[in-house]
Amino acid sequence: MNTPTFLSSLMQMPIISRALKPSQKVGIICASGRILSSAPALRNCGVDDLSCVVIAGAEDLPAMQNVIQNTGHLNNAKLAEELATLAKQTVNENPDIGAILLECTEMSPGKPALLFLPRQQPGEVRIKSRIASADRLPAL
Repeated sequence: MNTPTFLSSLMQMPIISRALKPSQKVGIICASGRILSSAPALRNCGVDDLSCVVIAGAEDLPAMQNVIQNTGHLNNAKLAEELATLAKQTVNENPDIGAILLECTEMSPGKPALLFLPRQQPGEVRIKSRIASADRLPAL
């Protein structure tokens, strides 16, 4: 079949980047930060300037290890908790993040946990699809 198929949430990067302020970055939480950082995937999805992204790999999270090692065991609640902690840490370390993109199908359980991700600046959260607007995160 000659029908284009788009499977990666990274395809949303040009849209997300253009929706942010020029000084803001996109935080990408992915299964392996080491692999994504060195792969051509971002460039192939329209990201020519890597300084506009912050990549946070979930490869060291215990729940993600179960996915990566294909153990057959996935605790969605634990994965959601670990992803929320990783997202909070990433945003707090990089206050110029304006949106978060989850790049891994297995991260879907983590989306609800990101809805009320605490941050030290006032605001509220809005999540649509795989994007969380970081400048609208509630205060601690």
